[in-house]
Amino acid sequence: MIVIDAKNTWGATGTSDVLQRTDLWQVDFSGAVRGLNGVLGRNLPDWEPWHARSVTLPQKTMRVEAIRRDSRSYNMPSFDEPVEPAKVVFVFSSKREAENSPIYSLLDTWWHQARAGRGGVALDKDLNDYTPVLDANYRIQFRWNVAVTLLKGASAEHKDGRSLNSSSQFTFVQAWVSGFKVSDLSYESGNQLVTLEATLQMESMERV
Repeated sequence: MIVIDAKNTWGATGTSDVLQRTDLWQVDFSGAVRGLNGVLGRNLPDWEPWHARSVTLPQKTMRVEAIRRDSRSYNMPSFDEPVEPAKVVFVFSSKREAENSPIYSLLDTWWHQARAGRGGVALDKDLNDYTPVLDANYRIQFRWNVAVTLLKGASAEHKDGRSLNSSSQFTFVQAWVSGFKVSDLSYESGNQLVTLEATLQMESMERV
């Protein structure tokens, strides 16, 4: 019997971040973590880029204006629309694991910082944890860059021992969390993995 020491080039199970075949997106929130810790004096843990199941990239669109010539109307380009939000989906084995994860704590803290100065909502547990703090310019900081990387299997020519390499890299410029939720629980859907979906607004998206 011949035993071959092989490694799945699309990902490996059993790692701390549970990288799977469908987790080929890496999302780096380290800038937001450092920013929130500095602004709020919190101690959010810093971690390696988090693997996401899917990332929906924003679409660049412009508004269309109807211009009339004689008796006909024509659609013509007008001013640019705001950049559409990006959606990031993470996978967990249970709802409790999702709500107790570092990524949920980050999204919750970031969302409260983005809506600083507004009244509390029903889901708030302790509003004292989210007291807004002004910076030196008397502004509330809530926007930071987020790096997103699409991974691919490494070829045999690579000598660094990595099984996954970067395929494409993007930066969500001045991003902030406008919403997040844990997936709905339903008897009709059966036993399925729990997802945590985050919606990120941004000024622009740049390709690195």
